[in-house]
Amino acid sequence: MTKLVVLHLIGDLETRGFEVILEVGEVGVRPQLRVKGTLPASPELAERVRSHWQDHYRTFTRSQTARIKPKLIGMGHAMDACKTSAAQLGLAFQRWLTGEGFQAIDHRLREVLSLEDEIRLAIASESEGVRQLPWHLWEFYRRYGKTEVMFSPVTGSQPPSPPGQGPGRLRILAILGSDEGIDVAGDRRFLEGLRGAEVTFLVAPSRQMISDRLWERPWDILFFAGHSETQGQRGCLYLNAEEQLSLDELQYGLSKAIQRGLRLAIFNSCDGLGLTTALDDCAIPQMIVMREAVPDRVAQLFLKQFLELLSQGVPFHLAVREARERLQGIEDRFPCASWLPVVVQHPDAIAPQWPLESQGFRDLRRWLVQRLQRRRLSGLVGGIAIAMTVWGRASLGGWLHQQGITLYRDHRYDQAEDLWNLTLKVDPGRRATLYMLGHLHEQVGDDEVALQWYGAASRRGLPQAYRRQAQMLLRQGENIDFAVALTEKGLSILKQHGSLGIEEMRTTLAWGLWQQGQRAQAYQHLDAVLESSHEVPLAYCFYGAMLTEEGLEEEALPLWQSCLDTTDVRHRDEAYWHNLARMILNR
Repeated sequence: MTKLVVLHLIGDLETRGFEVILEVGEVGVRPQLRVKGTLPASPELAERVRSHWQDHYRTFTRSQTARIKPKLIGMGHAMDACKTSAAQLGLAFQRWLTGEGFQAIDHRLREVLSLEDEIRLAIASESEGVRQLPWHLWEFYRRYGKTEVMFSPVTGSQPPSPPGQGPGRLRILAILGSDEGIDVAGDRRFLEGLRGAEVTFLVAPSRQMISDRLWERPWDILFFAGHSETQGQRGCLYLNAEEQLSLDELQYGLSKAIQRGLRLAIFNSCDGLGLTTALDDCAIPQMIVMREAVPDRVAQLFLKQFLELLSQGVPFHLAVREARERLQGIEDRFPCASWLPVVVQHPDAIAPQWPLESQGFRDLRRWLVQRLQRRRLSGLVGGIAIAMTVWGRASLGGWLHQQGITLYRDHRYDQAEDLWNLTLKVDPGRRATLYMLGHLHEQVGDDEVALQWYGAASRRGLPQAYRRQAQMLLRQGENIDFAVALTEKGLSILKQHGSLGIEEMRTTLAWGLWQQGQRAQAYQHLDAVLESSHEVPLAYCFYGAMLTEEGLEEEALPLWQSCLDTTDVRHRDEAYWHNLARMILNR
């Protein structure tokens, strides 16, 4: 499953610096790792960012044909100055990330992620300057080749699952706006020849024409080529010689399109970061924009390479990365071309994939639709259609699993269970689904069935399932030796693959060793957990309980306080220890 890495940056670059919160997990699942760090204030870096984009890059692009309102400025040595500025900014950015407060985050990421993992790296911050930093130059990003950077809203909910019925061909609404001084015909020629796509063109349209098309029929991709720029904090599209609009002025039409299946908006135009406010206003699942002025050649080459890769079944984020990095080949003529394309996305949004529908897909879709209707889940029928025609069979199990997660969060446990059972019909070996069925039954108190599902997930090598099995057995006070064996096996797997959850596994192992009377080994594991940068609430609880049991009540009090402060009563195991800590501290 795709790994999700979210960096929350709270603060600003010039004066305060940033409090950094790292969260690592899997898409659609509660983060399994949370680490705090800092990045220092750097007025020098802030000035380099401003100077590079506003003074050097814009001076160069205004002397070229770019997708902004053209302005004539002398060429001079603008290209060389822009290249020099980019190099200096890159070095300053890399030095900034080597600060002591950020190194724990950097090192932790390398411990828990594999070079083979597909990773979404989301940057979430209210600071506008953060999105102008060259995050693709971070050494971690460059080393982990299946990673793509995206920017995410600080707040907001996951986009709704589209219920519309989708055809076998990808539906693209292509808006070709004001073309004064630029060549949008190149975009049109490529889209017209795109196999497996049904493209509807709106050429220099009115605002009313766009709104009508959004309301009249479903779309998978919204595409815009033409002039755009940011005015204040809002992105503005130039539709024709007389009209311009911001996306919030199409909010109702866009929201309707999203409900029907719109998954992606591509703006092959300049200065597009202001357009990304629509991600919050309308919940567009994902957008691709150009962060600054973009020459025709760069815009068209990126579009061609990205859509060709996507149509070949390359995952969305990897298609963006490859298409963007291939722009480096023209940076002798177009400095910073590979810096321009930016993904803006809700972290949990399901990214589109693009294989074509086959007879086998249609047969499987009919079978699933029948069973969804029988299980009172008719509202997901349209989503099945889109999942199979736009994303493809390989992603269908993941889509069904995620819909089950949504139902579970809404406390619709019976329907979540039905949908996860359907998921296993499509993808019998999906470990995450087996695990969630175990989790569901554990939450409702059906421990015997929960252990069966956890056992099925652990037999497929899912470490978290080993841990949950062990925790249930330890809670019951039964099969302690087996529980210890499970956690030792799970810990071995995690260490071998450098995966998430090592501290949680060691904490559970310490619990088992304590119950076996092996206190020294239990303390050893708990010490390692408490010395790490990852906070595990139960580690405080177990340590405090062991000290209390030995008569060291005073030494145990700070640990009981940490236990009380960090445990979450919504979780079954933590609720018990939370209440015990409160009782002990109130004596």
